[in-house]
Amino acid sequence: MIILSRLLSSVEFGTSVALTVVISTAFMVADIGLDRFVLLNTGQQGRSALAAAHFMQITRGVVVALVLFLLAAPFARLFDVAAATDSFRWGALMPLIHGMAHLGPKQAQQHYNFRQDAVATAFAGAVSLVTAALAAWLCRNHDAIIYSLLAGESAFVLATHLVADRPYEVSWDRKTIGEVIAYGFPLMVNGVGLAIMAQADRFLVGATLGVATLGVYSIILSLSVVAVSPFYAIFSGVGVSVIAKNRPDPARFNALLLALIWGFFLFGFGYAAFTGLTLDLLAPKLFGPRYAVDLFARCVIAMIAFLRIVRGPASVLLLVDGRTRNLALANLAASVGLVCAFLFVRMVPSLEAVLLGVLIGDLASFCLFQRFLLFGAPGLSRQIMSALAFGLAAALGLLAALSFTGDPAAGDRIAIGLVSGGLVAWMARRALTIAQGSVTVVGPVTSRAGPPRRAPTGGVHEARWRGDVSAP
Repeated sequence: MIILSRLLSSVEFGTSVALTVVISTAFMVADIGLDRFVLLNTGQQGRSALAAAHFMQITRGVVVALVLFLLAAPFARLFDVAAATDSFRWGALMPLIHGMAHLGPKQAQQHYNFRQDAVATAFAGAVSLVTAALAAWLCRNHDAIIYSLLAGESAFVLATHLVADRPYEVSWDRKTIGEVIAYGFPLMVNGVGLAIMAQADRFLVGATLGVATLGVYSIILSLSVVAVSPFYAIFSGVGVSVIAKNRPDPARFNALLLALIWGFFLFGFGYAAFTGLTLDLLAPKLFGPRYAVDLFARCVIAMIAFLRIVRGPASVLLLVDGRTRNLALANLAASVGLVCAFLFVRMVPSLEAVLLGVLIGDLASFCLFQRFLLFGAPGLSRQIMSALAFGLAAALGLLAALSFTGDPAAGDRIAIGLVSGGLVAWMARRALTIAQGSVTVVGPVTSRAGPPRRAPTGGVHEARWRGDVSAP
């Protein structure tokens, strides 16, 4: 992103962003949770689930590629870059290539083996970065992003096949395919919610304020919200594995769930503090003076990052319990923000108007996630509410400090940073203390909806394309 913003003009860079927005949205909407489905299935069931998931992944890739190809011209017109229609058509190759990836590295995470997926993702990222730099230097237009994405996807597919410890198999087993569909269909609704939360604001900015402004908006979010997505995906993956394994043990489940809640608050608050204190310095230095960030935008973005991260424990519990409909509903609640952003930008055409609407949507989604978290662990209501109260108070205190200091001097930034660091250290100690002990259960342990529901076979961001964090 830094390389492209420096080497391309505002319009060409904005067009590159529009291309990635369209492709990312397609991945989100078409997500049927194949990575989580193979993670939930073990033993011989795991092998048949993996083969069926590969079949569904290939099928999905073909369908999504065809849809992107047919809608290339309308998307180009939506962003007012009709001359880039062919580039939007080339973007249809990404889901087609990704459909051939090996899901074995995802399944290996059930044994806490995250190395395979991390190696494949890192290798693909490195290849994509080098390709982007070379292509931008040679082309000096938005074609650079197409070359970068093609190289990155190809590298990812190759790496997954090389690091997987199981042979690549594809099978059409009606029973298993039916289980994949039953598990994944609600997640498609969830994908729509994620797309609304993570990408609809970009469509709104590009369509109403132009691709040049979309480039600025993307830079601001990439430094704040999007940059945390890989860490969030890893943290959530570990959480799913740990919570799923300990769900049958009430004491350990309660202790680990509370530790996870405090851990996400630590993560969210620390990252929000870093964003609020450094975004106005990093954006223009890294990407150029045209990407300056004012105080209002800085505070709003810090709060958006915080809210998206701290929904993590609720998302983990919903996935472990198989309550994918609730997960979808909570993510769809973010559509309230899209409506608000649309109304605000009609009254005041600015990035700040869009950001304020997005914040309202994220707040609505956060509230619903916490409601489902309390519903899934009713015996922990008091402890969960205490953690929520402390975390929110810390975040609001951070916003008050940033607003009071305005454009803080170095000393003010250091003071706020030290206080924030102290709170983070306290949260870390709290999380470790809880994880090492156990929590007394008050009332039932299982969800009021019944006992935990696993994948249909009985066994638990595509992270790379989920800008979030169910994903920030």
